Amino acid sequence: MSATEGQTTNNTTSVSQNPILCDKDVEHLSHGLLTIYEKPFKTIETELEELVAKQNKLIDAIQVINNNKDKNYRSKLLILEEICARINGLIVQVKNNHARMIDITKTVKTMKTSALKVQKTALEQATKRQEQLLKEQNLIATRSEPETF
Repeated sequence: MSATEGQTTNNTTSVSQNPILCDKDVEHLSHGLLTIYEKPFKTIETELEELVAKQNKLIDAIQVINNNKDKNYRSKLLILEEICARINGLIVQVKNNHARMIDITKTVKTMKTSALKVQKTALEQATKRQEQLLKEQNLIATRSEPETF
């Protein structure tokens, strides 16, 4: 038999030689353990309950804040969409008005050109009339002069 084998047999024999704990000893031991650890466990339990309650309050407050922010975000988003729709409408109006202005500008240019042509022809006709009147006056003047022979 080796030295280690002898030690294991001694350990097993010593455990088996101990008297078995009676129920009273177990009860006293458990009562002692309870008196030692019960108060810290109860304080820890109440602290944990308080902590959980505070966390729940924080979660509720954060949810309220998030809901308010979500409502604000949605209302701001609706306002922004409305503004974008108005801007798009204004852009369409600007494009239409620009096209109208181009048409009006073209019309004004053609009217100006036509007016200049009318003025030019009116001046030409007026000068022709004056020339014709001068010719007629010269003819009348030459006819009314006595003939000298």
